[in-house]
Amino acid sequence: MGWGASASSKRRLAKERFAFVESWACWRDACDDLLRAYSSWRGCLTPQRALAFANYRAALDREECAARVHADSAERLRAASEGFPTTIGMARRPGPV
Repeated sequence: MGWGASASSKRRLAKERFAFVESWACWRDACDDLLRAYSSWRGCLTPQRALAFANYRAALDREECAARVHADSAERLRAASEGFPTTIGMARRPGPV
């Protein structure tokens, strides 16, 4: 593929990049929810402990699912990126290329 990548390959790469960022954002939201659920469980009174723990377990399951979706998205992005030039870690500098 290389520099002469087809338009459909470029569209696929753009789509996978977008999906990757979206899946990362969803995973981070799930991490935040998990932290809140854990804090709630840890700080609750004894009568609410069972319900708070159930909420924590549900948040843990959601975070795990979001992590799997994000890992799958990363793999799809890697596959879509094959053949494209690597620019990670390379700053763009003004001037002739």
